[in-house]
Amino acid sequence: MGKLPSVEVLIALLEEGKTVRDIYQIYGTSRQAVYCKLSVSGYSPKGILVDPSLKGKLAHLHIDSFRKLVHSHHSVQALANTLGVRWYDVKNAMISRGIGREELLPNAGIAHSAWKTGKCTSAKKYGNSGTVYLPTVGSGYDLFNPSWKHGHVAQHKYVMELEVLGCPLQKGFCCHHKNTNWTDNRSENLAYLSRAQHRNIHKLLNRTGPTEETNRLADLWSMANVAWAKQEHHSSVAVAA
Repeated sequence: MGKLPSVEVLIALLEEGKTVRDIYQIYGTSRQAVYCKLSVSGYSPKGILVDPSLKGKLAHLHIDSFRKLVHSHHSVQALANTLGVRWYDVKNAMISRGIGREELLPNAGIAHSAWKTGKCTSAKKYGNSGTVYLPTVGSGYDLFNPSWKHGHVAQHKYVMELEVLGCPLQKGFCCHHKNTNWTDNRSENLAYLSRAQHRNIHKLLNRTGPTEETNRLADLWSMANVAWAKQEHHSSVAVAA
């Protein structure tokens, strides 16, 4: 078993880019011996990559340079692609340097690598209408209606709240598609109905289909409900103030 040099020499070797593995192989000692000597002196090589399983560009990146790269990427895989290494090499490098995944850029909503216009489809009921995915950071909609805290809102509800009501939907009410086409989310095709009214209008639609009479009835109920919802919202805001 060989003998290690002084702590000052070990630190100088580490700062030159040597790894702990390089040092114990040069002096014929063990990894544990190198760590023990450094820890006794109060020095930690945390800022230097010491894991011998890491290869390529990672072997020479100081913690400050590596942290800047982490802060500029959304995911471990994206950083691995930039560095030309495997994702688990990057993960191990982050662990060895005390860098957590929370230091990566936000990877949700419009910032996500798979972001595609923000629309996704609901397989069963709403066909291609689906939902509008709103990023919770900077969208403002999460403040408009805090109940949608996950950043997803059905497109017809989004249109109803922002373009028709100007406030969140009231409990016990829903959006009705007058022409029964769930992919048509234009405000003029939506009616604001109570659950009971919605059931009644669909009983009529099952017999006759969309007609001028069903549209007139839906509009009549919707106008009254919208006026009531706006009045309730203004009253609650005034009380809160």
